[in-house]
Amino acid sequence: MVIQMEETSRFKSEILTITKLEEKPSEIKRKIVLKLRNSPLLRDSWESYLESFRKVHPYFQEVLESEYKNLTSMEVKICILIRAGLKSEVISQILSLSERTIENHRLRLRKKLGLSDRESLGIFIRQRKR
Repeated sequence: MVIQMEETSRFKSEILTITKLEEKPSEIKRKIVLKLRNSPLLRDSWESYLESFRKVHPYFQEVLESEYKNLTSMEVKICILIRAGLKSEVISQILSLSERTIENHRLRLRKKLGLSDRESLGIFIRQRKR
């Protein structure tokens, strides 16, 4: 708990330092977004979520990664969140990415998974046996 509080305090300090930089607002925003993506708090939250997800779908990630070795770690995360029934808007909030970025990942996933234009990525992922 103390370590988590120290990390949170350090993270807050780093964000405040970024906001005081004399740079273009767009550059400050970019740095903050990068810092948020690498936040130990988000990492811990993801690990906690993944642990719960694996209780319900114990082999999903393992089977997905073994059948589709060319998936990136971000694409696997997105598949996990799609399997949980989440829409792009919610996934974008969870992963601190824009909704457009999530849609681009979904497009690449469709290609990597060999889906036709008529097949639904969500249905394909949710109907996986494991």
